[in-house]
Amino acid sequence: MSLSPKDAYWAQFLNSLPAQQTAPHCCGTICFGDGQEAEAIGGLALEGIKTATGSLLWQYEYDRQPLPQPGDHNILVNADDHPMAILQTTRNSDRPFR
Repeated sequence: MSLSPKDAYWAQFLNSLPAQQTAPHCCGTICFGDGQEAEAIGGLALEGIKTATGSLLWQYEYDRQPLPQPGDHNILVNADDHPMAILQTTRNSDRPFR
């Protein structure tokens, strides 16, 4: 049985970690937009230009999903759902929309 591209990418990431490091859990996937926009914005993340993102608290509440937490890992995918990178949440803050 072969792994999906995302599962294979995650497995490759885990294999790259030092043996003594506890393996992180994959929280899911993230795609910044759709179509060419996803490629462009994902590229900005890969270059280190895009270093933050935002979302609406009510959406997490409505979907009954936990908020991202420091240490969470996600697979960044393009519009075709192919992996581009592993992203790690480093901090989370709740701010009013203005």
